[in-house]
Amino acid sequence: MENTIDEIDEKEKALKAFREGANCCQSVLSSCSELTGIDPLKSRAVAAAFGGGICHWGQTCGAVNGGLMALGLIYPELSKDEIYELGNKFAANFVTRNGSTQCKGLIGVDFSDAEQYAKAKSDNVFQLRCGKYIGDAVDILKEMIDNK
Repeated sequence: MENTIDEIDEKEKALKAFREGANCCQSVLSSCSELTGIDPLKSRAVAAAFGGGICHWGQTCGAVNGGLMALGLIYPELSKDEIYELGNKFAANFVTRNGSTQCKGLIGVDFSDAEQYAKAKSDNVFQLRCGKYIGDAVDILKEMIDNK
């Protein structure tokens, strides 16, 4: 099977999933279900704890985690070192576009501060910012798959 990704369809699937309540990681990973061979619902289950920078710790962005998970599933024949190389290229491209892979830095919210988190939710910060990161992750995946 040749790996290809339709930029508009996959990106729209990811953004739709996010609008419907999926976290960033769930949105990216489940949108690639045709490539990964994993049912979108199972993808969302696997990725559930990776939102908010892994369990709201503000660490690695969920969109980045979803992209990295997708690469491993799309290319199961690659060695660990080859996947690390692809993952590093993915992350470097994400940093070039966004300045960081860290959720807390990208969003500007300290999830451990209940007031900050509540204010960010009420101000729709996640809806306003995360869509770009989700879209970028899908775009990067497309570019990497097309060039592999």
